[in-house]
Amino acid sequence: MSETSERPVEYIALDKLLLDAENPRFGVAKGARRNQKEILDYIVENFGIDDVLSSLAYNGYFDAEPLIARKNDDGTYTIIEGNRRLSACLILSHSDRANNQHQRTSQFSEEVLEKWNEPGITIPVHVFGKSDNLNKLHAYLGVRHITSAKAWDSYAKAAWIDSVVSSGEMTLNEIAEVTGDKNNTIQRLLEGYYFVNQLIESGDFIPENSSRKGRGSNPEFPFSWIYTLLNYARVRDHLKLAEFDEKNQKPVPQDRVREASNIVRYMFGDRSSAQNGAITDSRQLGALATAISDPVQRDLLERGKSIDEIIKQTRPSIDQLTSSLMTCKEELISATGLVNSGDIPAEDAEKVLAQARDVANLAAALFRSIKNLDEPSPVE
Repeated sequence: MSETSERPVEYIALDKLLLDAENPRFGVAKGARRNQKEILDYIVENFGIDDVLSSLAYNGYFDAEPLIARKNDDGTYTIIEGNRRLSACLILSHSDRANNQHQRTSQFSEEVLEKWNEPGITIPVHVFGKSDNLNKLHAYLGVRHITSAKAWDSYAKAAWIDSVVSSGEMTLNEIAEVTGDKNNTIQRLLEGYYFVNQLIESGDFIPENSSRKGRGSNPEFPFSWIYTLLNYARVRDHLKLAEFDEKNQKPVPQDRVREASNIVRYMFGDRSSAQNGAITDSRQLGALATAISDPVQRDLLERGKSIDEIIKQTRPSIDQLTSSLMTCKEELISATGLVNSGDIPAEDAEKVLAQARDVANLAAALFRSIKNLDEPSPVE
């Protein structure tokens, strides 16, 4: 049985319940909303509310699904789990905090809304105070949002892990233990979070300049690419990253910050300089890691080449020649089929005769060059 289910339910007035400005699901926007009205509007716009709104309007609030809150010194309660549900309750009860969302109740009859307009309406809440042991609460939230079907996206997970570790309420190992992490995913998430925020704070990465957009709590850039790339030994060696230490929130050595900034630019591009990223898909991260560790390929990255262009340019010459010959063969087969189809009039064929002659001459010259390479040099 969980700590929350063992804790008695309290029925608390809506006006005492506060939406959480530090909700990890807000990602890069966490803490940016100035007041409760802005937080509610952000939740509605970014996470949707209609499904919860309809259920609560017709069925009322289920006692079996209490919110989870922390009690504040001023007698209010900040909701840790259930901010969407609280937002829906505030909209249905025509709270001042939901002034911008009242039109969403127009679909419901006065009879349906009547029970939500009663004075002093309360809803069930599990309350945690400052003196409570929060480990079990964090264990519940970790399992619910990191490993379950209700999992947050990777940036929200990392933000939550950082919040819990930074507060000293749980260690990284404790979080990994309660979430059943056997693959160092918790550590990788936090390292990626430290890495990118170190660059953001120093001004070496400006998220809004990213050409490659993310989703969910972090729409500016794909955070998962960062912690995945840092898992490659070649990249870690290039950046001189030490073994991860959860107490070190600046994992990049000062003399490698510029290189770290470059790597982020290779991944995401930079709109301020009209530079595209070198990759378009997370499946190319391995090839990017190889390019970063090779001076020649890294120079091509600096010149703005894509990873596909780099692979093509740095392949052995015989591979490039073979590929070019195969392409020529395929195009010639296609062209021959068009000519033999009988669909091209003689007058049109005459227009391309000179081009065909040039192609034939080039093919003959190439054949002679390859044949000469194959013949032994004469003995002097």
